[in-house]
Amino acid sequence: MNAIGYIRRSTNRQEESLDQQRSKLQGFAAARGWTLSEIYVDDAISGSDMTRPGLDAMMNRAQQDKEVGIVLAWERNRLARPKDPVDGLMLERKLLIAGKRVFYVATGQEADRSFASGLIGYVEHYQNGDYLRKLSRDTMRGHVARAERGLWCGGPIPYGFDRLYTTMDGKPKRILRDMSDRTQHVLHPETGALIEIIPPGLRYTKPEFELCTLVPSDPVRVHAIQKMFADYAAGLPIRVLRNNLNKAGLRTIRGRIFTIPTIHSMLDNPAYAGISVYNQRTESKWHRHSGGQSVERLDEGLELRPESDWIVKPNAWPAIID
Repeated sequence: MNAIGYIRRSTNRQEESLDQQRSKLQGFAAARGWTLSEIYVDDAISGSDMTRPGLDAMMNRAQQDKEVGIVLAWERNRLARPKDPVDGLMLERKLLIAGKRVFYVATGQEADRSFASGLIGYVEHYQNGDYLRKLSRDTMRGHVARAERGLWCGGPIPYGFDRLYTTMDGKPKRILRDMSDRTQHVLHPETGALIEIIPPGLRYTKPEFELCTLVPSDPVRVHAIQKMFADYAAGLPIRVLRNNLNKAGLRTIRGRIFTIPTIHSMLDNPAYAGISVYNQRTESKWHRHSGGQSVERLDEGLELRPESDWIVKPNAWPAIID
């Protein structure tokens, strides 16, 4: 019998690594005399995303290749952590309709059309989604606590700033600078000496016990920001500001040229005046911060939040402009 497999992890700190999952699937198939012809992979992708490159490729193969009779995954939560458990059941249903047998290797459980299987599947898919629901709530609580202290809560750093990591009591530990070649430079917080270069494709992972705030970056970047704001205040058009930055050979922290929309967002960013503003918008699938608490979302997608729900902290970090 010809089989295919699917493995996934959300982060590089997953409890079951991709190699472990792959080995378990191979052993399960070999013990039953099945030929495991291919294993599809999604790495560093949440199970709440119901469209994933590896998953889509596996589903297409399973639905189109009549030679494939078996589909293997480590557990249901590798296949999906759906917001709605019905979405997880529908993935299994598509495979069953295509005539495939679906096995979860960790338990040896087979998903089929029986009442017991459907009931267990619904409960497990609900539990898998509920894990992310609770994680989202706890994560948002942490973000709110940091925002109320005027700390950086994550996301792309405004051009002209670096990240400063500190201990819980505020002692500087290291500076992280995003470079235009997509590397990250780890710098000594006092001398500015280069400690480490993190290559493109890898990202610095902050220890859980450290906090993050912002500090002005190298003088060239800081001067460019100050000149941009001064020129704008003097009445120069935004296209001139854009051209000046690009002609100076400067690039965004993603290595791209500056554009008019980029300049607009920079001029609108209160971070340059040392002001932390959290919760202006959210893309969370699970919760929004509203009325001082986490409220579960029934909808999804980008949502602009009313100003009454913003968390604003002046003097959160050194300002680049007044």
